[in-house]
Parts: sequence; structure tokens; C-alpha cells
Amino acid sequence: HSTDCTGHDKQRHDIRQHRHKLPGDDLVRHRLQRFRQPLEEGEDDAIMAVLHGAKPEHRQRALTLEYRAATKALYVLLRESAMRLREAYTLERRQLEFVDAKGKAVVHLARTKNGDRRDVPLSTVATTALKTYIAAVEVGEDGMANWRFEGGRLFPFWNGDRSQQALEKATARLSKLFGRVFQHAGCDGLRAHDLRHEATCQLYLRTTLSDLRISKITGHRDLRQLRRYASLRGAESLDEMP
Repeated sequence: HSTDCTGHDKQRHDIRQHRHKLPGDDLVRHRLQRFRQPLEEGEDDAIMAVLHGAKPEHRQRALTLEYRAATKALYVLLRESAMRLREAYTLERRQLEFVDAKGKAVVHLARTKNGDRRDVPLSTVATTALKTYIAAVEVGEDGMANWRFEGGRLFPFWNGDRSQQALEKATARLSKLFGRVFQHAGCDGLRAHDLRHEATCQLYLRTTLSDLRISKITGHRDLRQLRRYASLRGAESLDEMP
């Protein structure tokens, strides 16, 4: 599965050009500039190899991971869903609904950064990753021998304490964990939050959903924050003109 946002070099160039030409106030422009480019070609494969326990050529040994299956599942969920890191790692199993036998699932978010409830439809890739993870937990494989969905929580990276201090610590730990994974895979500068950027980008490139509908999935309240992604669809449309 490739998550190269642009698909080829020309579109990657278009992204970089649009970063500096989009309209909007200084705050939106500042937020735009803070983001690293989405996953580039080959980066997702390198990250998945590390998560599966492979040793990169430039490393002396494979990366040791506690809860390997959970780390893999969380990475894929973030990459595919555009959920925020905290929204993902605080999920409870009851919030995950498998809709049909065709491999579709929906995450029902009650607590979000903006305070709004929202439903996040999951891709087949994300649904499959979560099913594989749940199966690993149930049999205690792939690093999951000591986790049994305690307290109804989906992931083992947080103890259920919803105090601001506890959540900030959990977020910091996971950001550091993914930083290690990305560095081991040779993806310098990549951060966990960039996966939200990547997934939002894919919603524009893979679907014809409107800005408003995409904002309902991603949780962006200000549609101006989606202008950089909409510009990618515009670049594709120009390429397709006769």
C-alpha cells in the first residue's frame, strides 16, 4: 500500500509551490509552513518494514518495540483516517463499529479537540489493520501477551486517566515512539502529526468529497485550513484538461 500523497514528482512540486501561494490570513499561512511534506515515495514501505521487525540496511539491528501489533495498528489508523493522535490512542473498543462484511468500519468520536462529535469512516486498509491487531491481542501474539483491552481501551499506550497532565504525557510518549520508528526507517523530520496531513491529502486525491464533507471527517472547523489540500485536487484537474 502506497501513501505517497502526490503520486509523482510533478505533483510533489505542485504541493511545494502551492504552500507559498495560497490565500488566507497570517495564522493559516503560519500553520501551513509548520507542516512537513506528506509521506514521500518509499517512506511508508520503510516504516512498515521497521514496524514488522525488519532491520534497515543503514542500521545495526532491528528496532525493539513493546506492543508491536498495537504500534503497527495505530500507525496505519493515523495514516488512513486523519484522526488526531490523542483521538486515536484514547479510543475504546465500543467506539469502533464494523459496519459490514465487506471490510468497512466507522470510528465514533465523542470527545474531540473541537468538542464536537464526529464519525470517521475507515478505509479497508485501516479496517484490516485493526482486525489483525484485535486478533493478535486475543491470542497474545506480536508483543500483545500482556494486553487484554483493559478498561475497554483499544490501545495499551494510555492508562485511562483523562487529566490534562496524563494526556499530555501519553501524547509525548507516543510522539517520541513514532519519532524513533521514523528515524529508524530513515524518514528524517517526519512527525506523528504529519500522518494527519497525509491522510487528509489522500481524502482529496482518492475521493470527490466536498471540503465540507471532508471537514466533517477530519474535524477541521475552519475550512481555510483545508485550502492547501484542495489545491492538490485543482492541480490534478489541470493535468486532466484536454
